Amino acid sequence: MRRGVSRIGLSSVEPAERKPDALAPVRGENGAASPMRVHLIRLPADTTASHGCSAVLALHAAAIAHNLDCVLTTLDPEGPHQLRIALRRFRVALRVFRPVMEKKANTELTEAARALGGIVGELRDADVMIDEIIAPAARDQPAVMEALNAWRQEVRGRVRAKLLAMGTPAFTVELARKAATGAWSKRRDGGGQPAAWVIAAAIEAFREKAALGAARLPHLSHQELHRLRKDVKALRYGTDLAAAAGLTPAEAVRPLKRLQDLLGYANDMVVLEAFDPPVSGQGEALREACARIRAGRAGALADAVASAAALWRELSRAH
Repeated sequence: MRRGVSRIGLSSVEPAERKPDALAPVRGENGAASPMRVHLIRLPADTTASHGCSAVLALHAAAIAHNLDCVLTTLDPEGPHQLRIALRRFRVALRVFRPVMEKKANTELTEAARALGGIVGELRDADVMIDEIIAPAARDQPAVMEALNAWRQEVRGRVRAKLLAMGTPAFTVELARKAATGAWSKRRDGGGQPAAWVIAAAIEAFREKAALGAARLPHLSHQELHRLRKDVKALRYGTDLAAAAGLTPAEAVRPLKRLQDLLGYANDMVVLEAFDPPVSGQGEALREACARIRAGRAGALADAVASAAALWRELSRAH
């Protein structure tokens, strides 16, 4: 029997008490679900790690369920975008609160979020390549764009089929319930230490890990740049939690977002080199378009890496 994400040990959770429609999707005028961002709440200074973990996991569970609805019912590219972000933020939260969570529960939730992110990532990557990278340079090639959009529809159908086959909608309901019950917490210590302490320790660990790659930034391979970008994302999302706990101003997140974007520019070049989807009759035209884009970005790539290195040095001095 295939092991789906709906079978990761959440089925025994009892329904949690909550306000009616607290997790109901927000819908637009046409009745379709509208993508939503994760909005963290303020964690008072006396918030325990256990209570902080419950609140943070519940917020992410709601965003995951909501954006999954968007992916399954709309063509809005923000749906897969916000779903993947919510899953990544969720995984960072699991890393932050690992000290107060049962190891098995933390591992299962992390693996499930990684699996879902891998599935929806295929559609998000297609959206980015088509809408943000190729379309601006191929406006005068309608046949190429038509073929790319037809391929994207195939990707969307495949992604939706995988999500449904894995029981993902049911999983998101169970996730919300488990987050609210606190069934994941370590019973030995109850997570009574301040949430701020746990978050601060995690942020320092994220910073140290990112620093290992950032120190060699101009000399990193494409693969190493990609890993550094993931480390910077973890630091950025962790810093969001630190801001929610009053440990740092919200403005501290902005330079990390800028650094992430600069590293993303370099990653786009790598993806572009390998981009060769099955576009009927337009393969050669697409390859030529991609070659033009790479040529036009070649100089800017070095500038992006240099700017990222300078920004990291500035952040390190400020820290």
